[in-house]
Amino acid sequence: MLYNSHEKDVLDVIRELRQNRKQKRPGREIKLSPLQVENDNIRVKIGTVEDKNCPKTVFINISFWLGIKNKSAKLCHLQDGELTKRLKREIKNIYKKDLFDLLHENKMFPNYFENIYTFDFPENINYNKGKKCFISIDLSLFTDNQNIYIASSKLDNNSGTILNMTNNKTIKPLKKENGNEMYEELIKISKLMANTKLLRGKSIFSVQKEK
Repeated sequence: MLYNSHEKDVLDVIRELRQNRKQKRPGREIKLSPLQVENDNIRVKIGTVEDKNCPKTVFINISFWLGIKNKSAKLCHLQDGELTKRLKREIKNIYKKDLFDLLHENKMFPNYFENIYTFDFPENINYNKGKKCFISIDLSLFTDNQNIYIASSKLDNNSGTILNMTNNKTIKPLKKENGNEMYEELIKISKLMANTKLLRGKSIFSVQKEK
């Protein structure tokens, strides 16, 4: 099929747009296996909602069903509010204590005090009714890509593309493959979280993947 010069220009623009869309496809979510985190009682997802080729923030999401191991005499005197406070304390300690050594001087995620750590569960955990409740823990980590800035830009006369000049920092992508630095670091952090006292079911709370 023959194209005139105008049609060729249009086709070139369409190809460039498709290529840019493919390269800048945003977001990525990766489910980690029980083998990767050494815990088959929880669900773990990692990823980013940003450009996976240069994410400024990434996330770890851990979810599970929580109950009480047994209704011993030691626990029976605790009111539901007290159990809720204890659960909140144990969840908070995962970030404040268990992850501190790994994250407070982490080269990949250098902003320990800016990271966002949240969790969600019913205010009443229904201990008296013996029901399990759904728990979700989210950790948003600011990556070293946050510190990359564009110093200047120039046009390549040969290709017509813009060349970005950065501050000599290496852009770190998130890819699901061995050897990807960010992927492996997120697995390491997830594994540490998965093997804390609470998530291993070694406290008064039981942890299960299914209800």
